[in-house]
Amino acid sequence: MKTTKIIQIGKQFAVFGLGGVTNYLLNIGLTYALTEWLGWYYLLSFTVVQMIIIVYNFLYHNWLTFRGARMSGWTFIKYLLWLGVFALINIGLVKLTTDYLQWHYMISIFAVTAVTMVVKFLIYRKYVFID
Repeated sequence: MKTTKIIQIGKQFAVFGLGGVTNYLLNIGLTYALTEWLGWYYLLSFTVVQMIIIVYNFLYHNWLTFRGARMSGWTFIKYLLWLGVFALINIGLVKLTTDYLQWHYMISIFAVTAVTMVVKFLIYRKYVFID
């Protein structure tokens, strides 16, 4: 792999990471608000928040992370399919770490988000937002 390609991927991953930080803040902030202020069950709050940030993430990644990608209905469908897979994985891992490992739900969300970030980037880059 050429050095310029590696640098391009590194920059792309940095933009992806910045989107991840924004996503994380929305995820944690909204989940906390729904759980602590409205009294919702933590897993319901987390699940609802996952649905809210779907469109935000698609637009962010299409416009900023993977600029060369064509925005189309098929791109959005592929994004939704992969996002659905990741949402199920995230929800399952948050449930597992919170209920069985006895982690606080906020720590569970942080850990799960951090672990799945690299995998999401690679999947999105290769299969969803194709130049």
